[in-house]
Amino acid sequence: MVSDYLCNFVKKFSNGKIALLFMFAWLAIVGMSLQAYEGSKFVFTFFSVTFMVMLWVAFYKEFNYGYFFLSVLLFLGFWIKLVHHLMFPAPYLEAVGSFSHSSAAWDEVLSVAIVSAIGLIFARLIWVALTGFLISRDTSKYSGVKVPVWYDSRRKFLWAGVLVLIVFFSMINATLGINQIGLAPRTILTFPLNALISWMLNFGLVTIIATFLWWDVSVNRGPLPALYVVLVEALFSSVSMLSRGVFIFHVIPQLTAYYRHRKRFISLTRWQALLIVLMVALFFALGFLTVDTLRGYYYRSNTDDFRSLSRQNMDRLSAKRQEKGQLEAELRNRNGAKSKLDANAELDQLEQEVSALEAQTLASQRELQDAAQSMSTRVQLLFTEFWMQLPAVLKRALSLATDRWIGLEGVMAVQSYPDKSVALLREGLMERYADGIVPMYQHISKSIYTGMDPNQWKFGSLPGAPAFLYYSGSLLVVFLGMTMLTIFLFLFEFAIRWCTNNPFLASFYGFAAANTVAQFGVVPRQIFPVMVTWACGIAIVGFVQCRLGGVALARLGKLVNRKS
Repeated sequence: MVSDYLCNFVKKFSNGKIALLFMFAWLAIVGMSLQAYEGSKFVFTFFSVTFMVMLWVAFYKEFNYGYFFLSVLLFLGFWIKLVHHLMFPAPYLEAVGSFSHSSAAWDEVLSVAIVSAIGLIFARLIWVALTGFLISRDTSKYSGVKVPVWYDSRRKFLWAGVLVLIVFFSMINATLGINQIGLAPRTILTFPLNALISWMLNFGLVTIIATFLWWDVSVNRGPLPALYVVLVEALFSSVSMLSRGVFIFHVIPQLTAYYRHRKRFISLTRWQALLIVLMVALFFALGFLTVDTLRGYYYRSNTDDFRSLSRQNMDRLSAKRQEKGQLEAELRNRNGAKSKLDANAELDQLEQEVSALEAQTLASQRELQDAAQSMSTRVQLLFTEFWMQLPAVLKRALSLATDRWIGLEGVMAVQSYPDKSVALLREGLMERYADGIVPMYQHISKSIYTGMDPNQWKFGSLPGAPAFLYYSGSLLVVFLGMTMLTIFLFLFEFAIRWCTNNPFLASFYGFAAANTVAQFGVVPRQIFPVMVTWACGIAIVGFVQCRLGGVALARLGKLVNRKS
């Protein structure tokens, strides 16, 4: 069984051989990066050690999903991103304000990161101590699942209903443009339909799937069909919302929870496990390419063609025009009839190639205009673009794996801002969304999105919690803030366990909460309504699983059957 192989792998890791290999690799990366780091070598070394300890304590005694995911997100957003840019110098994708890249500036940035990591470690140790002395049971263990009596007999019907809901909400959102990353809503429905559709795609569908998946444990069902539904939901939601990250955010927590509780399920064979891994890779690549293609179409301006083919034509046209200009300049300086004759022949050929490329570019632009009127033409163009982007999917995915995580650039931008104070932090906390108003951090970071129309586009750079807390200019505020946010993650997960006893829900909402902390900072007041919806979804699951909820649903079912 593949689970046995994974267990053996973990045992070997803990026994020391693989751990030693990992440590050597980490030391090698630290050593190479240290040579390129412009600030204090001690600060960089302490930064690297602190972030490694932050990861390691996630596995100390009991396991908490929220802490684990937050530590991984910060590790990716700070340590991985920094060493990648030190070893392979390249511009940062996100805005960094007026950051000077001086030694002192880099040391200050890493000091903020170090204090943030220490805040996580401190909170983790406090929680382990509390669960050891004050809480009688292990908060990382889930047992005693209470499954409604009607679930097993209607299981296939319920899972089929989930698939219908996935397709329904994805198609509604894609058609009406209710919740698509970077775009203002194209359609405003009667309240609260917009919010309902957005919540279902972001949280609701996953909540239903996670609930059914854990119920399957109690009725001794195999996990394979349910895991496929997880992948289908993640793909449809990702494409519908034009978000590559949604696939990761919806799949990784479920697979993590499954792995940690795999002994509770009917074991997968080695080939079934391998098939799941291949399907995850396939669905991710499919979603990644589809989202990139659709983004190119929806994000283009009125005059720009979104297609790779057109961009290639424009690049070739520019090169040919430059070559033609150089040849015309040479022709004026050439002597001799034969030399001029050869040059004129070459020039005629270049003019034909330029004319052909100009015609192709013009035809491409006309096709794009026709696509706005014809659905079939639009679909054809999108499919062509999809296949043209396929060869570069791995390269783009690897680039995003290091550069798209929030963290380092936010602290770099805030470090360079001269007016840091507690008053600035208070202003950030009180900030509200308003039509036509660009959020504060976009100006601090000097983001390219400050020039966009906020009524049409909803793009924005994100600072992350460490950078946002550093609005205060105080490392103590950063430490206390990160400690409190991390303790909130522990309390939140404990509440989910108490209410639902479901590790899939704890993992998913733990990831959602951790990601919210990692991306914290742009109009933070907007988080509270979202958290209310989280609480409502979790409370509904808890109600359905409790005795009172079971009785109420049973009576409702009898009433419906009687009326029908």
